[in-house]
Amino acid sequence: MDQNKVKQEKKPLKLKDLTPALREKYKNHPLFLDEKKKKAQKPVDLDKLKQRKQEKEKSIEERVEEYEIKSTEKKALEKVFKLFCDERILNSNRMSKSGNITLNTSTNKNHISSANNNDANSQIQNEDGDKPITAYFTAKEVETILDKMGMHLTKSEIDLMIWEIDENLDKKIDYREFVNMYKRCIMQNSELEPKSLFHMVQFLMYCKPEKYKVTVEDTLELLYVRMGRQDLDGEIIAIFGDDDKTEDGQEKEISFSEYLEKINKRAIDQRRQKIQDKKDQFNYKHNLSRMNNESINH
Repeated sequence: MDQNKVKQEKKPLKLKDLTPALREKYKNHPLFLDEKKKKAQKPVDLDKLKQRKQEKEKSIEERVEEYEIKSTEKKALEKVFKLFCDERILNSNRMSKSGNITLNTSTNKNHISSANNNDANSQIQNEDGDKPITAYFTAKEVETILDKMGMHLTKSEIDLMIWEIDENLDKKIDYREFVNMYKRCIMQNSELEPKSLFHMVQFLMYCKPEKYKVTVEDTLELLYVRMGRQDLDGEIIAIFGDDDKTEDGQEKEISFSEYLEKINKRAIDQRRQKIQDKKDQFNYKHNLSRMNNESINH
């Protein structure tokens, strides 16, 4: 008798195992929703099951390469990548001038050649016919642009931002590494991805040229493409707060440091909520099992 009782306790708790009173009380609880779903189960789509199995078998690198980003996002990403690359050319020209070497200083004639957006060897072509320059950026360009955005980080902090996404560890971020970083951070289950450079890039995607503050209007198009209409309002509130206007009626602008503060706070709140949800679920299961055992014994 005791052995049977032990075996019974090891089985997952099901709605049918409860007493009639408890069954009526907890029939709509999330813990037992799967049982209702199984009763009204739809025909199995074998093709979808096969596709899901294949997805699980793929490595994260394969899934990242195959992940498609929207054209609006791609355009904004290319704008930011070009900003970094242009800054590198300016830095190179400054160093060359200090060394009495003459180079073309006109960056507005340079453009990124990315016919194949996954090509790690994308180049910046110069319209004057000079030798193409391989398109990449380094920690120096990140530091320069962060200074313009009003953020002053240590060298080790900026080096870490580069190291987190530098796949071949050459201390240079090419276009493929840049886009893959963005993909990894927006894909599902990306909570553990390092996002220090991603947050900077995301903010710059919203920015207008030479303006390192953003308004609600600046973010609308990209947020709508990424989040959809359903989650758009929630995302805007998370970034700007409940009011999108200042006290004098002007459109609210936020700096990168303000944006980062909001984003980090939300990430911390989400982690805390997940931990609390797990605790609540564990406590609920434990208490329900105890109540059921007590009612059986009585």
